[in-house]
Amino acid sequence: MKEVIDFSEQIIEQAGVELLVHMDQNDILISADAEMIKQVFLNIILNAQQAMPDGGKLTILTRLTPKSLLETREKIAEIIFQDAGPGIPSADISRIFDPFFSTKEGGSGLGLAIVHNIISEHNGSIFVENAPEGGMIVNVSLPAVLDRETAMEIV
Repeated sequence: MKEVIDFSEQIIEQAGVELLVHMDQNDILISADAEMIKQVFLNIILNAQQAMPDGGKLTILTRLTPKSLLETREKIAEIIFQDAGPGIPSADISRIFDPFFSTKEGGSGLGLAIVHNIISEHNGSIFVENAPEGGMIVNVSLPAVLDRETAMEIV
């Protein structure tokens, strides 16, 4: 996550987007292909920036949560992105991960389809919704790993 933020920070700031990052105080580890996960995060960040052509705010939050209320030994790494763009029409939310579907003029519709596939390949999930106050929320959940030797840090 830090590498992606460092890489995209100048692009985001030049577009007039304020970046707020709230990282969990503890290291959050996942077992994943680092380059693929970086591609996911970069795609989401650039989509958020493009949704705010006149500037705005992008908030990124990472946290470790229990896999379920009943199972506290297994954890999920959550990476939440929230922008202040216009959001997506409700009718389009269910299609956002479909290949070749795009709400952007000239968009290929492949970015989020690829993101979805990468997250699925890593036994994770991705959920997109309109924020109540406007903008989009993208929640990426990936299985957390407690053994540092088989993991990569996401923060």
